[in-house]
Amino acid sequence: MHLNLIPITNGKLCAKDLFDGKLAALQTEFWKEVGEKYGLDRGKPNSQAEHLDTAEYKAKKIVEAAEQKRAEAEEYSEALQQAEHGEIAHSKSGMRKQIVAVTADNADLKKRLDKVMQETLDIDKENKELKAYKVRAAKALELLAKLERENPSAYNALFESKQKPSTSSSKNWWAK
Repeated sequence: MHLNLIPITNGKLCAKDLFDGKLAALQTEFWKEVGEKYGLDRGKPNSQAEHLDTAEYKAKKIVEAAEQKRAEAEEYSEALQQAEHGEIAHSKSGMRKQIVAVTADNADLKKRLDKVMQETLDIDKENKELKAYKVRAAKALELLAKLERENPSAYNALFESKQKPSTSSSKNWWAK
């Protein structure tokens, strides 16, 4: 909130009366009358704090939030390690942290298990397809062996055929 004051003393512009300790008292009085009943905080009297522009303030808040999340993550990591080693917390907050950490770890393990299960199913499907292919290939080899035994000339013609592809596809349709 901003308030503009024009200090006039004896008909003249004079800021000395406002900035000689009276401004802080005026700010406190204004806060008591207006700000306090709406739950607003009063700035620290005689504070030397510097104003941050919006970008600096937002950056500061982001850094603070990141530091808080890092600290929480460390607490949960520590709680998980304790739970993994069989160290059960004795306080409610410690137990809560261990439960949250173990639940998160369990969710991560479930995701990893689901991924491995899907990979296993994919490999099993591929394995079945390869077995079916192997059966078809064995039958084809049996038929070729039978053809070679019963009709060697047809067998040889099948593999020694040197027919050239038809040239009709390369015909120039635009020429008359």
